[in-house]
Amino acid sequence: MGLFNFKKRESDPARTIQRMIDYMPEFYRNHRQFENCVQYFKQGELGLALNSLIELTEETGHNFSEEFWAGLSDAASKMGLKEEVHFCREQAAGSQNELRSKIPFGSTLEKIDDTHVQYHTSTRLKDENAEMRRKKDKVMALSAEDGVHLKLHDLGGFIYLVDKGRIAEIDVELAASRLVLCLEKINYWSIPTRTEMTQEEISRIKRQLTSWSAKSRNPVEFVESV
Repeated sequence: MGLFNFKKRESDPARTIQRMIDYMPEFYRNHRQFENCVQYFKQGELGLALNSLIELTEETGHNFSEEFWAGLSDAASKMGLKEEVHFCREQAAGSQNELRSKIPFGSTLEKIDDTHVQYHTSTRLKDENAEMRRKKDKVMALSAEDGVHLKLHDLGGFIYLVDKGRIAEIDVELAASRLVLCLEKINYWSIPTRTEMTQEEISRIKRQLTSWSAKSRNPVEFVESV
């Protein structure tokens, strides 16, 4: 089932619900039903905590992942909550249709209109994905060499800009044989710690990227937002 296999790893309902809380996108953390879930969980009221998560999905109308529903179904089954089991299983089956089948655990999908959707992803999942990407790209091996390092994957990738041990991670998209960089995302150093850049550093990095583009023959287009 992927990274989060509830059937194999989550036999305890409390651990399952705790994982749901840990991987809930920040977008929902001030929502009443999520706060109810956390409070009930702290009080040991697992059934109420689980129902609060279900009510969160109903009140927002957002699409949650198949693994989210499979986990709730498993937890509900172990607690003897038959109605909740049936409901969650229906949602898990439905999540295999349309766009919901593509939602990873730790993310949700909000349908804005007939042609636009928005994903909400938890900070914890983002951090885990970033760590896996850094290992794949062998980022720490780049830290000894100042300059611009490009790592491409499929239709995009990352530029790792190294400056005296600090590394800025700049995501790029491939479009018509050029690299598209979002200006508003060039604003902080990621490694060794997340640190906001000064305006002078941002301007210098943009000049450095322009110079690197000319020398490496990798055309770069700067856009305000994506």
